[in-house]
Amino acid sequence: MHVVVLAGGRSTRMGEDKALMFDNVNRIHSMVNDHLGLPTVVLCGGIERLSLFKGEVCPDPQGCEGVLDIVKWVRRRINDDILMVPCDAYKLNHEAVKWLLQHAGKGGVALDSVGKRQPTLALYPNRLVLPPNANTLRSYTEALPSLPHPTDPSLFDNFNRPTDLESLNGHRM
Repeated sequence: MHVVVLAGGRSTRMGEDKALMFDNVNRIHSMVNDHLGLPTVVLCGGIERLSLFKGEVCPDPQGCEGVLDIVKWVRRRINDDILMVPCDAYKLNHEAVKWLLQHAGKGGVALDSVGKRQPTLALYPNRLVLPPNANTLRSYTEALPSLPHPTDPSLFDNFNRPTDLESLNGHRM
């Protein structure tokens, strides 16, 4: 199992770089690499961002036009099951990652607190063939089962706007 952290987005709706907020990328890296012993790669966007994160950090591959292209590229290059994690999974904790990893064999897409699939927080089994001609990440991950957290689905929330951060009050990582 490899973990790939997506940390190269533009964060236009948030108004600031989500990958740098709360030192979350480095927190995720420590959680999965140091505590669970899983190899972790941070895809950081441009080459100028390489020094922003710890661990194995790589710029996004040339020619990729969005997260779907990046996911397909990662799956072609890492010959292993992959847990993809977005940089804005601010509530994701050690126990939630361990719970996700229990589903590694069949893979799946995490469901957030409103029951929405979060395809950037997903398990991709190495052996599973997904539609190569898909033109959205949602259609690419359609065959993967949904993974609702059994006790706290908000652990799988992502954060796109400043108002989304209000739900972090009282919930520190």
